[in-house]
This record gives sequence, structure tokens and C-alpha cells, in this order.
Amino acid sequence: MDTTPEEAAQVVALLQQGLSQRAVAAQLHLSQSAVSRVYRRFQETGAFNRRPRTGRHRCTSERDDRFIVSTSLRNRHLTGVDVQQELRRVRQVAVSEWTVRRRLKEANLTPKRPASGPKLTAGHRQARLQFAREHLDWSIAQWRSVLFTDECRVCLHGSDRRGRVYRRPGERFAQCCFAETVAYGGGSCMMWAGISLEGKTALVFVPGGGRGGGLTADRYITDILLGHVVPYAEFVGEDFVLMHDNARCHTARVSRQFLREKELRTMDWPALSPDLNPIEHLWDELKRRVRARNPVPASVDELKTALLEEWDGIPQETVKKLIRSMRNRLQAATGMTPLMYAVKDNRTSFVERLIDLGSDVGARNNDNYNVLHISAMYSREDVVKLLLSKRGVDPFATGGSRQQTAVHLVASRQTGTATSILRALLAAAGKDIRLRADGTGAGAPGTGGAAPRAPRPHGGGGK
Repeated sequence: MDTTPEEAAQVVALLQQGLSQRAVAAQLHLSQSAVSRVYRRFQETGAFNRRPRTGRHRCTSERDDRFIVSTSLRNRHLTGVDVQQELRRVRQVAVSEWTVRRRLKEANLTPKRPASGPKLTAGHRQARLQFAREHLDWSIAQWRSVLFTDECRVCLHGSDRRGRVYRRPGERFAQCCFAETVAYGGGSCMMWAGISLEGKTALVFVPGGGRGGGLTADRYITDILLGHVVPYAEFVGEDFVLMHDNARCHTARVSRQFLREKELRTMDWPALSPDLNPIEHLWDELKRRVRARNPVPASVDELKTALLEEWDGIPQETVKKLIRSMRNRLQAATGMTPLMYAVKDNRTSFVERLIDLGSDVGARNNDNYNVLHISAMYSREDVVKLLLSKRGVDPFATGGSRQQTAVHLVASRQTGTATSILRALLAAAGKDIRLRADGTGAGAPGTGGAAPRAPRPHGGGGK
């Protein structure tokens, strides 16, 4: 039986007091061989802990591990079996699927359901970025005048695909672990609503699709704009702004003409951007509330009744939290990570904490800059030095539309801080440079006084 460090310390103390090994073994209820082994280990190592065991040898080498990780990173949709087969084909190493999964987990790669969203073109991305930049600095007072609206369809037997069941082997198709589906959701209803910091509009049911159905421009004007938006705009005043997406009924000529006649301002909303609209999360909250009812709605009429009741039951504080999150939504749309914002705000200790927690120092924003580029642009000397001390930070990485390195971004600045940053960047890149007080370069002796030139980035474009 293994002895604990506390027991080992007692053994040594009693033996050093003059007791025999047999007496110590009897007193501590250990075998004499265990007492002898503990004391011999203490004489050899001076420690009470057991010697580290070698354990079983890994069945993959470091190169195999790197191959497994790089193969997965090249194609994130590969399964563990796919990577296992690729390892066997390329490196002739046969390991189990579970070994591959363990190696990926060691690299902090775990299987998750992929996030999904609409397919965006370059034009869509540019419009989203422009919208985010234009509204990023909006105050709460400015968002207070905006009415966020949207339509949503709810199926009677819909599924949010979040459900999980705990089951034993062989219970996959057991009734208690089985989720039944109904064709076309068993019926559905379409609804419209709007939210603002001041409150929610009524939940309005609109006609479904099909021949003669759906929310046409005329119905949108009559049922939605006249019935709900215009009265709300009169309540808010001249600062009122309507946010609706680019659905056909919203952008139809008659709809736009009606809005002009009523002098209702609309927000220039980027296409395919449901993630920026806070009401989308309120739809999700509403659906979860309805599905949590017991009993669940059994007909479309019961579904409508449940939706109306649950909509009225959503507290206004929930709505306020969603709208106050607009800044975070817009920050995400710019591609800026929390680490980048911490650098921009010069919060060095927070930057170090985020890096220690595993923040990706190589991540790029929508302008193709990483955190080192941003540190150089904002002359964050302490952050630059911190980043250069971390593994995986490349001082020669290019970014931006002109493919500039951090050296290029800081070299044009003639300040003491910029000089220190430039010296740190060049030192990290293996270059030797001495700078005069005015920031101009003075090469090492024997170089004719010429300062080493900043490395030319791959792809050109930088000065």
C-alpha cells in the first residue's frame, strides 16, 4: 500500500527518535517493508513524496502530435476518424480514434456544433462593417429613440435543437429518450413586434405564406405601420427612428413612399444581419417560454394564446439589457476581440490576463490587423513588449490593406515611445539598431551609419 507524505514524515520522525522499524510499523499500522522503503527513499532523496513514475510511453511522437493538430486546423470539419486515417496514410502511425481525440484536446481543440449564419458576400461584410463603425459610439440616449422590429415564425411542434437526454447504452430509441417530429411543424403562425428602451409593442399576428398570403407591402402599411409604428413614433417625437430589415414588404416602393409621407426616419440596416438586431434574442426567449409551458400548446390557436401571454410576461428589464448590448454587438461586427479592445484602452494588466486565459494573439479584425499591429498603431509600449515575450507572436506578420508589419506602422512616428517600440520590434526580429534622440537610425560601427531597413513585407504595398 502506498504511503502518504504525512505517513512518511511520521515514519522518519519515529525512526530518528530511536524506534525500531518493527515498532514503527506496529504503531502506524504499516508493514515493516513499507517502513524500510520510506526511510530508504528519504535517505536517498530527502523527500517524503514518492519518486515520479515514468508511466506508459506515449504512442505518438511530438511530430505526430503536431501533424494531428495541424491536420485538424487545416480542415475544422474533419472527424477524429478522418484525422486518424490521415495520420496512418501520411506518417504510417496507427493509433486509435480516442488517442487522436486526446491529442486534439491537449491542444485545446474539442468538438462542438458549428455556429451557423447566413452566407455573406464581400459587399455584405463591407456594409456590416460600415454600419458598425457609424453606430459604435452611439449613446444610450440615441438608441432610446430607435424601435427595433422584426417578424418571426413559430411552429407548433418546432425544436430549438438544444434538447439533451441522459440515456443508457441501448436506449437510443426508447420512448423516454425519443423526440418525435411532425411534418412542416404541425402548423405555425407568423408574428411581428417591436421593442425599444421604453417598452414593447403589441404582438401582431400576420398572415402566413401561400397563395394570396404572406405579409405584403399593403398589409405591412395597413396592419403594422399605421396600426402600431405611427402611434409609437408620435409618442417618441421627431427623434424617432424605425429599424426594420430588408424584407420585400419593407423595401417596396409603396412602403418607402408611405414612410416619406409620414416623415418617418428609417435606419439603413445592413442585409443579412440578424445578429445585430436585439429582438432576435427576444424571439428566442419567447419560444423557450412557450415550450416550457405544461401542457404545451396542442393547436395553432392555443399556440397564439400562449405566445400572447408569454410576450406580455417578458419583463422590460430583459428588453433593456438586450438593447444596451448594441455596443457589444457592433464591436463583434468590426471583428475586434476583447483582447484588441483591452490593447486599445491601454489596459496592460487586463491584456496579460486575457493572454494567460488563452486569447488568440493571432486573431485578425475586419481590417486584417492583429493585436500586435493595434499595439503599434496606438503606441502601447508595455503591451508590445508583453506580446513579443509570448510564444506565437510574429513581429514580421503583415496586416491591413497595404500589408504592413508592426515595424512599418510605428516607424513613421517620431516620439520617444515609438522609438522604444521600434527598438523592441527589431530586437525581437533579430535586428540590431541604435537610434538617435530624434528617432533617426544610426547603424552599428562599420555599417557606414546606415540604419537597418525595416523588413519588406510579403506581398509588397508597405513603405
